Amino acid sequence: MLTVRKTHDPGSCSKSNHGELILVKDRENRDKVLVCTEDNEDYRWKTADNSKPPGEYFNPGYDCLDILNKNTKAKDGYYWINFNEGQPKKMGVGKYILIGHMNDTVIWDVPSSSETVEPFGYPQWSSELGDISVIDFRIQVASNDDFENPAVHWAYRFKNKRLLKNLMIVDQGGCPYNFPGVGGISYVKDLMTEEIVSRDFSCSIFGAYSHPIAKIGWVRYFNPVSANDDNAQSVLKLI
Repeated sequence: MLTVRKTHDPGSCSKSNHGELILVKDRENRDKVLVCTEDNEDYRWKTADNSKPPGEYFNPGYDCLDILNKNTKAKDGYYWINFNEGQPKKMGVGKYILIGHMNDTVIWDVPSSSETVEPFGYPQWSSELGDISVIDFRIQVASNDDFENPAVHWAYRFKNKRLLKNLMIVDQGGCPYNFPGVGGISYVKDLMTEEIVSRDFSCSIFGAYSHPIAKIGWVRYFNPVSANDDNAQSVLKLI
């Protein structure tokens, strides 16, 4: 008997439902038949041909690199990842994870949400990854929505890993006490030429913020908040 589900989640695979067949949606929203299999009392969902393609809901990747290591022919697209914790998250994956998209110079009204950020979708920032450690950060700017001819395509390598919600820093990493920005940079690389253009970059300053006592302006972005707090979502807005 084949159980049909209209979601990506097949549910649990255990001794109680060993051998169950279930129809779910794969990462490209196509029908996929899964089988609850057992190997030395390890119960896992596999496809009908006994494979476990990385980046599916039932077999999420740790991150982009993990998916590429497991499938060297993987192409840019939407994959499920979970950083080895919690529920899988559907993300736009290439060499980097897409965390934000906007089509205007005004960032204040761009919403944050748990929805998947699409490169050609409506402007938004992901609120799902604030507690994830990052070492590289990339910015791409273009005058057209298709990004065929980007004007800027920079990659920043941090000196040390940091939580994404702490992307912007103040009074450290080359950033002054009253001007928050993206600092602590090891080097900046131009991805259009693949050349390192600076090893002396100090801080990408975003403007002055108020005195901490006032609790207004940029100061609110530097509280140690969780990824689900509004402040953490605002941090992602500044990327």
